Amino acid sequence: MTRLQNLANKLRLHYCVDSVEKLNDITEEVIKFHVHDEEKLKQMIPIMREMSLCMENKDCIGLADIIEYRLNNLDPKNDN
Repeated sequence: MTRLQNLANKLRLHYCVDSVEKLNDITEEVIKFHVHDEEKLKQMIPIMREMSLCMENKDCIGLADIIEYRLNNLDPKNDN
């Protein structure tokens, strides 16, 4: 299980505050890793918008799905 899958599971169990703080750290790390890869950054824009909308609507389940199925593919700490 990857760190983002683990985080997504915590969100599904409504550990939202701690998980969002950790998500911010991981998201920043992912962006910094891909800062020179324009294609990856373009892929991240809609993901970030969707994540922001979920946070705004307090939709932990939706946020968990985005993290596990979309952001997880861009995490440099995964073997993808």
